[in-house]
Amino acid sequence: MDKSHFYAQWMNLPPASAQRGAYIHTACERKGQKWTGTSDIYMPCVVEEGKSEKVANICHVSLGIEINSISNDKITGRGQSLRKFDCRACKVIETGWANFEWVPAK
Repeated sequence: MDKSHFYAQWMNLPPASAQRGAYIHTACERKGQKWTGTSDIYMPCVVEEGKSEKVANICHVSLGIEINSISNDKITGRGQSLRKFDCRACKVIETGWANFEWVPAK
C-alpha cells in the first residue's frame, strides 16, 4: 500500500486449489475516500458436491471491489460476487455486491 494504491494477494485459498495454480490478486486505486479496483481471480470451478465433486474447468474472472476503511484491526468494503456462473464456459451470468470485513489472522 502507498498513498494512491492498495494491493492484496489472498493467502486463504483451499490447498487443493493453490496446487492447481489458483490465485486471487486485488489492486485498487485511491479515489476520494474509497479505494476502488478489481480482484483478478484464477480458480478451479467445482461442480457437484461430496464424493461426486469434480473440477469442471479452471476459470479466470475479474470482479469489482471497493474498500471503505483500512486500519490495523480490519479492512472493510464491498465486492462483486458471483450469483450465477457457467463453470464449463467460464462465463459470468449474474453478479451482485456483498459487504466484507477482513481481520488479521491471530
